Amino acid sequence: MANYNKNVFIGTGGSAGINESHYLSALYGMERIMGRCDTPLRRILNEAQDRFCREMPLMFVLTVVESLTDGTKVVRGLYVGDSHDVFYRAGELSAQVNRFVVQPAPKTVVVTMNPTKYKRTWLANKAIYRTRMLVADGGTLVVIAPGVHSFGESSTVDQLIRKYGYVPTPQVLQRVAENPDLQENLGTAAHLIHGTPEGRFQVVYAPGSL
Repeated sequence: MANYNKNVFIGTGGSAGINESHYLSALYGMERIMGRCDTPLRRILNEAQDRFCREMPLMFVLTVVESLTDGTKVVRGLYVGDSHDVFYRAGELSAQVNRFVVQPAPKTVVVTMNPTKYKRTWLANKAIYRTRMLVADGGTLVVIAPGVHSFGESSTVDQLIRKYGYVPTPQVLQRVAENPDLQENLGTAAHLIHGTPEGRFQVVYAPGSL
């Protein structure tokens, strides 16, 4: 059920639209977005659909897939329609079958990243995105990423990440305000925010050759 009407609008605003949409989500906060259907960016996309796609024959086919403990993928729902309700109903079911609460929160979490798939922290930091709500306050996230050899997907982004680092959000915002190169690459600024534990837990990174 991922993306929904994002698939209609992705890229329509050029690089500025991509950068600013990612930055908006980063400012709102990963913890307030993950596992939720109603977010500021989703409301913007829904508004765009309502304004500009009235005459377009849009039809959405959304599946809800559950991942079982043995790794098996099972389709739990199929939602078809042309209204926002299709997305929200799929989201409700997905929350039921794919959201888990672990008590107490673990102090140490170890994540391994496939070395053939994850070559840069730009993608390998999914280890942080997807576990940040799991790690206990004061805990440790260990990321084992033997394939990682650089930061960004391009030389420009790689240099920006090396220059500004994965620092807490207030520092990223200050650096955006003070530096034109980061202002022109808000997608990178968003990535820096997504990759910081905000001082709530620590990250121990084990890259291959970074």
